[in-house]
Amino acid sequence: MVTFRAKEQNGTLNETLNETLSCALSEREKTILEEIVKDPLVTQVQIAKMLKIPLITVKRYIANFQKQGILKREGSKKSGKWEVNI
Repeated sequence: MVTFRAKEQNGTLNETLNETLSCALSEREKTILEEIVKDPLVTQVQIAKMLKIPLITVKRYIANFQKQGILKREGSKKSGKWEVNI
């Protein structure tokens, strides 16, 4: 099971975070987010190779995460990092 930790807000953690994600995300989506949490500098190509799925699939999931506000890219495409905003 994937466990995400939200940034502290007013001294408390968002306790419903994992319940919300477990209902809303597929196993593949959870795995992609888990890899990004483990290494915010990971590239889409690296994720595709690690999970043995097509690059276009990873790009589609990441684009959806960005549209939903779950994922944000900080910095440039080459030297930036991923930030999970949940």
